[in-house]
Amino acid sequence: MTILRNGTYFGECIVDCNEEIAVSSEKVTYSLTSNVFDPDHPDIHADGAVAPSDWHALVGKIDWEALRSLPEAIGQPDMADAGGEFLEVSAGAATRRVGLRLGATVPEVAPLLEALRELRARLAAQNRR
Repeated sequence: MTILRNGTYFGECIVDCNEEIAVSSEKVTYSLTSNVFDPDHPDIHADGAVAPSDWHALVGKIDWEALRSLPEAIGQPDMADAGGEFLEVSAGAATRRVGLRLGATVPEVAPLLEALRELRARLAAQNRR
């Protein structure tokens, strides 16, 4: 099974620190979590269906050769608490995860990264308080 993940994180953060989506052919999961419990800002977890056409469009943007060519970290993710981001693709036993500075441009995987960012932003708009 192939799973695509994209998310952001902030190390020096208390509330709404980690935002992530995970997409498979069966569903998309959105989560927004905090580093400490805060009853006024509970964690958010939401699941939804993925249209087959949307899934095929995402999978079509995977470039394994480009992913493998990238280092595990590009720049210094979350340096000076500026935020970090990741892109992860898992297919069967193979997983490739790349960390980057929040919002960084990565030409080698730009089509996939931008599509996942757009999906994450849509889900955030639907599910955030």
